[in-house]
Amino acid sequence: MAERIYPEGARNNILAGMYSEIAMEAYFHATKYYQIIRENNYSAFSGYELSEMNKYIVKSVVFSAMSIESFLNDYAAACLGDSEFYSNFDKLSAVSKFQLIAKFILKSKVEKDKKYYFYLKTLFTLRDSYVHNKSTSFDTGGNATLE
Repeated sequence: MAERIYPEGARNNILAGMYSEIAMEAYFHATKYYQIIRENNYSAFSGYELSEMNKYIVKSVVFSAMSIESFLNDYAAACLGDSEFYSNFDKLSAVSKFQLIAKFILKSKVEKDKKYYFYLKTLFTLRDSYVHNKSTSFDTGGNATLE
């Protein structure tokens, strides 16, 4: 493990904290709507609560992923140098940036069978499904499902 985990020196334009705050607020609101839905008969509540909960879930997932990627970008740029990172590694996926930091900066092994790796991959897969949404045709024959 590295002696100093974060390099010395001032950095600016770091938005990871703000993104994290937005994600946590959205998570809080999503759980409030989830409780309302759970406490009421599913058929008795309006679609409003479900719609609001889903908006907050999307916001929480997207901003959680943004927070993590923002931190990874800043950390790697601080350790490798801004020019080196942004010209060579900026286009990597967040999971790849995590692996880059672990292996080449912290000299640590990423254990892909651990929960942290599974959660990181799952978060970014879910984020991608929201950010790169693929619409589908709608079945007008009355076969729509809640899913």
